Amino acid sequence: MDRLKVLENLMAVIEKRADSNPSDSYVAKLLHAPNDQVLKKIGEEATEVLLAVKGGDKNEVIHEVADLFFHLLVMLEKEQIKFVEILDELQDRQIRSKSDVKK
Repeated sequence: MDRLKVLENLMAVIEKRADSNPSDSYVAKLLHAPNDQVLKKIGEEATEVLLAVKGGDKNEVIHEVADLFFHLLVMLEKEQIKFVEILDELQDRQIRSKSDVKK
């Protein structure tokens, strides 16, 4: 499967879960909870990434980064920020960076 399609599918599932019953869906539970709950989860996952990197286990790093990335996508949905807006920001930074190099 195309890797970008994996991301598109995941974002579609997260968006769809916004309408689900929080008792039936972990994502719906996070989306309907106070912001602090999803932010706490992101903090936990970020810490797990750091510990995995420190531990030197590549597979564990990949697993933990995937968890963090997933929870960041949930937070973006909760905040009604489209992933393309993040990509646009990254693209703008690349353009500015190239402009700075030419100076």
